[in-house]
Amino acid sequence: MSSLTLEKKTSLPIFDNLLESKVGFGRYQYIAYVILGCVLLSDGAEILSLSILLKVIQKEFQLTEQQQSQLGSILFVGILVGSLLTGLVSDRIGRRKTLLYASFAQFAVGVLSASVNDVYLFILIRGLFGAMIGFTMPLAPAFATEITPLEFRGKGIVLLNFFYTIGKLYAILIAVFCLDDLTSGNWRAMLILSSVPSLIVGLGTFFYLHESPRFLVAVGEIDEGARVLNYISRKNRRSQHEIIFREEKAYMIEWHRAFAKPYRAPIYQLFSKKYLRITILLWMIWFWSNFLYYGMVLILPFILSQLEIDSGGKSNGLLGLFYTI
Repeated sequence: MSSLTLEKKTSLPIFDNLLESKVGFGRYQYIAYVILGCVLLSDGAEILSLSILLKVIQKEFQLTEQQQSQLGSILFVGILVGSLLTGLVSDRIGRRKTLLYASFAQFAVGVLSASVNDVYLFILIRGLFGAMIGFTMPLAPAFATEITPLEFRGKGIVLLNFFYTIGKLYAILIAVFCLDDLTSGNWRAMLILSSVPSLIVGLGTFFYLHESPRFLVAVGEIDEGARVLNYISRKNRRSQHEIIFREEKAYMIEWHRAFAKPYRAPIYQLFSKKYLRITILLWMIWFWSNFLYYGMVLILPFILSQLEIDSGGKSNGLLGLFYTI
């Protein structure tokens, strides 16, 4: 049976058919989703933590308005740079290695930022930290889709995004323990605690996650890809024996050959007559949704801290932040 025949019979591409019919969704993916979910948990916690701590750090370092703006912006500049690079790096060295290195680097840079005493060095380190977030944030859902059968893929991405909300709640929780209010407290301890989820991701990736089998097959490592698929199947208790044999490997080789020579459309096609409308609409949607959300997240602690002052301490800014988020 040719690869074309296999795809026609299943209505699925060859690799998706193997995931669907032979590997399934089970214990391996459940644990993998917790690890990958911690990526978004960590990112949500870190972004909100910086917002919560801006007023505290302003008081600590006597920041000017310009320095406050730089500190608030540099994280997102780093995220932009990391997001642009993560695809190139993960396509070259693999999903697992990229996630492993970026997670440990994120934890190390997060801890380092809690120990500095110079404001410009602090701004620089937070920029590097943002770059690590930019590496991991797009990588987690991409990794998840490559190990998930098509039937569960949409639900899995929704589940991962739920971890981002948990991360914001985690940030508020550690703020309650580390800060006196929104203008004072142990901000260094909060930065360290907010970096802990990235350490969990690194350890989980090192000890549990295998390389994406889809990536392995795409780059021509057929035997290693088959080994990982067999391992996942055993973890899911679909079969205690090998599920990928010579015939399946032949299909995977054909899929690799087809995948290895894709048509790569130039970026200017996004602005062709056919795609211009959808390109502009998607850019507008993402721009305004992010502008409103992150604008609110960054300015909210300043508003709530002022309400605390105006009420003479009767208003609890951290509690207000919890209810708002």
